[in-house]
Amino acid sequence: MLSADGGGSVTATSQTSQVDHGLSAQIASQVATQVTPQSEAQRVTSQTDDRAKAQAFATAYNAAPADQREALVREVFAKDPEALNGWLNPESVNTLVKDGWLTDNERSGLAEAVALGFNKGAIPVEPGQAAYSITTSLAFDQIPVQNAGLAPHQEVDGLPAAYQYADNINQFLEFFGSSPSPEVAQFRQNYANHLIDTYVENPKQQNYDVRDAAAHFATQILADRAAPRELASQVLFDRYGANPDGFRAFAQYAAQGGLYTSEAYLQHITDMWGGDEQASRYAIDDPVIALAQAADGYRGNVPTHLVPPLATEASDWLATELTGLVANPPELSNTHESLATTERTQAITSAFITHSDAVLDRFTNPDVESEHYRDTDMNQWQYNLDTFSGFLQRTMFASDVIGGAAVRDKVLDYIGDQRAIVESGANPGNLSEQRIALLSATTVEAVRNIQSDIAAEKAEREELIGFTVDLALTALPLPSKANDAVTGALGQLFGAGPIGTAVKDFSGQLVDAGTGRLTDEAKAWLTEHATPSEAQLLDAYTAQDGLTAATVTLYEQQSRNPAIGPELADDYQDIVSAYNIYNNWADTR
Repeated sequence: MLSADGGGSVTATSQTSQVDHGLSAQIASQVATQVTPQSEAQRVTSQTDDRAKAQAFATAYNAAPADQREALVREVFAKDPEALNGWLNPESVNTLVKDGWLTDNERSGLAEAVALGFNKGAIPVEPGQAAYSITTSLAFDQIPVQNAGLAPHQEVDGLPAAYQYADNINQFLEFFGSSPSPEVAQFRQNYANHLIDTYVENPKQQNYDVRDAAAHFATQILADRAAPRELASQVLFDRYGANPDGFRAFAQYAAQGGLYTSEAYLQHITDMWGGDEQASRYAIDDPVIALAQAADGYRGNVPTHLVPPLATEASDWLATELTGLVANPPELSNTHESLATTERTQAITSAFITHSDAVLDRFTNPDVESEHYRDTDMNQWQYNLDTFSGFLQRTMFASDVIGGAAVRDKVLDYIGDQRAIVESGANPGNLSEQRIALLSATTVEAVRNIQSDIAAEKAEREELIGFTVDLALTALPLPSKANDAVTGALGQLFGAGPIGTAVKDFSGQLVDAGTGRLTDEAKAWLTEHATPSEAQLLDAYTAQDGLTAATVTLYEQQSRNPAIGPELADDYQDIVSAYNIYNNWADTR
């Protein structure tokens, strides 16, 4: 060991001692000033004004290590349980962003912090009984609970209550829409379920205005443009997949709640109030349309053809249930209007087109065992026939719904696909025969019920005749749709009437070889020669007679054709038998 020399120089031992002492002091200083969730929460909540608190919390949360964020959030809400009622409420935070005091990234951090607090139970949610309603201590519950009971013209913060209600929802969606994090997505699911559990399906909750407002608010949270594409479908499928009538009720409540944030209603309030508010700035998306777009996988500003459609079990289910709402819509109790308005039917039609195979699989389910299906006097196939027929009536030839031709094409494509399965022999349990028969009978009922409405105009007659014959061609069990064979079969089918004569006299190409359907030339020819008037059309060639003959007679003709083989002939006879059962039931209704 070295020691001090005579010249007073420092030895190695004394140098080491000094270094050790200095390092210990540095570590002690760092420990004394170490940042902890507790110290950061204290720093946040001790700020003197709301703006400084929001800025401090955003900075602290974004800078905190991932494993310390939950502790930080817990500490902040423990020290300031009323934060969501003040400096951390969505409107306050959004205003700070608009005024330049917070960045979008800082707002995103605050949204994630609140979501984390709710998901982890750091934000207290204590149920309590109030007059005619259930209330909780969660600040966001004030949106449906308090605002639903306000008189529309009563002023709140300088706005009519109806506008303030809509603004609160918009502020909420803007705040949480700022963060695409998984934590916020989980919050959307958790909070929507909280609203439904507490206010929509809680038997102790007796205020129906609150129920409707909560269902509407939950729908907006799940189907918001900033939410994950599959969220609304999956959450509602998980909740109502085995309870379709529960979904029907939920959609009805949401539609009723949505009446009071629609642009038309807010404009009415403006006119009555005498103000100059712009209803379009406050109006909230229609909840049924939002759900239809969510099932379709489209809830943004990108054109629909640029968005790959969703094709999951949940989105297929949601599209199917919405399709059923068009056929048999509930009535909104507050206004007595049908849930299936033109705008909603349009959105649901688009969802059907995207999910047609899955929807048609559901509605052509030949299960005949489930009697009193969905609390009706029908079994499942009868309910399906009745319900899907109603959807077709409302959409196939409707002038106010864009996509009627696409709906018809989807029906024809599906029948053609099922016919191909029959002819391939890979059809266990005769399921495809049953599907063809049920969908054909469903279409017969639909066209029968609307034929008088669509036969008056020549263009609509052309679509009717074309679709009817195309249906016959699609179901026609011929390995090859040769022009001469089809012409002969249809000519025999329609006999000496105008259609039969027109078919026989037509010298052009009757059937498009690529599609197996009528050419445009043939469609125009048949329409021109079938009848000059509605009366002659219905007398010579009714949609009912045409569809029945097309679906039954042509199958019977081909089942006697030795070229197709006895097994396939039996399959065709199964279709004939099933069709007669389904169609005869529809006739007796």
